[in-house]
Amino acid sequence: MADLIDSDRGLLAELDGAVSIAVVDTLTATAELCRQSATERVFASDWMLLRRALAWLGRTGSEVDHALLAVADELTLIGLDAAEQDFSVATWLCVDVLDRFAAADETIGYWVRRVCDHESNRSEQRIDSEPIGSEDAELTVAV
Repeated sequence: MADLIDSDRGLLAELDGAVSIAVVDTLTATAELCRQSATERVFASDWMLLRRALAWLGRTGSEVDHALLAVADELTLIGLDAAEQDFSVATWLCVDVLDRFAAADETIGYWVRRVCDHESNRSEQRIDSEPIGSEDAELTVAV
């Protein structure tokens, strides 16, 4: 998910210039918490602090800002739900933002293929061996 936000083909790169600095900073923080959660525990208080910042930013801003804040808010909810981390809604929101606001067809296709490949790999891994505890959630966050 972090790559979908801030990689060279992610939301922030594709929407360069269309997003306010405060939203860019908040999305960067969201991506960092996603990366951190892949390797270590992220406290609920960190996710809640980010969620409060998102709520404050959501009071003003452009349509693009609001769409990106919805992505970040969905990720904070996923981060707070440490037991069952399902990124399907957040992924759909990211692709929708790319589709509506700036991305070329090849960028959307790139992310759709990458998500499909990841899901295919996850299915193969489940067949080979069952994940232990929250191992599956950690792998999902790292994408």
